[in-house]
Amino acid sequence: HLSIRRQRQMCIRDRVRSDAGLAYSTGSRFTSDPWAVGIFRAYAQTKAGEYSRAMQLIIEQIERMRTEGPTEEEVRKAVDSYVNSRVFDYESKAQVVRRLVQLRFQGRPLDTPEQDMETYAALTVDDIRRAAREYLHPDRLVVLVVGDREQFDRPLEEFGEVDVIDIESGE
Repeated sequence: HLSIRRQRQMCIRDRVRSDAGLAYSTGSRFTSDPWAVGIFRAYAQTKAGEYSRAMQLIIEQIERMRTEGPTEEEVRKAVDSYVNSRVFDYESKAQVVRRLVQLRFQGRPLDTPEQDMETYAALTVDDIRRAAREYLHPDRLVVLVVGDREQFDRPLEEFGEVDVIDIESGE
């Protein structure tokens, strides 16, 4: 899951922020938990008048990952980025002890990080494509839009059923 998260993050950020210039901050994340099903989320902080373009690009990127998948280069970059970033997990004795306590609490083997590194390093394009088809479902997204509805460039209803929560009235 993590490699998909890293790959997806790069695509959404590149497409929405860098290419289209639509977001102050954007990305995505696939969370995982040893006791529950993970959650995929994508986000963009953008102008109210640009929300629909940013949201459409995010949905298109999710669909692209699901149908086409990443390139070999994208997978290598994502895997290398993840593997290389793990060095910072062991900067102090406290970090090492915290990780060992957490693994013990979760009932996982103490060498789980090393096993994970080997698993990530061995990931292939086909592995990522298979996981994307299984876990990414752009047609089943739950979307949260926060902002002044009067400034939105398109009605929210164009994207599906809408439940409005007015934070000023609490309704």
